[in-house]
Amino acid sequence: ELVTKFYLRIVANDESGVLAKISAVFGECGVSISSMAQPMAECETAELIFVTHPALEANVQKALADIKQLDCVKEIGTIIRVEED
Repeated sequence: ELVTKFYLRIVANDESGVLAKISAVFGECGVSISSMAQPMAECETAELIFVTHPALEANVQKALADIKQLDCVKEIGTIIRVEED
């Protein structure tokens, strides 16, 4: 089973509680967040960018499937495996 870091971009409603809901799903699936960024937005959606600590790909895929089901999530955008030397 592949274990690596992941770069993830999620588009969600720009409202209170969204980050907590998404973070809870990552935690329930055993995916630890290394860093998170939210670039400034001028609309009703927010772009959330996550980099995970090394995680099982199956756990990340499960988390993303669950996150996609949240009412506040509009899109799972970018999913990139981050390989280190």
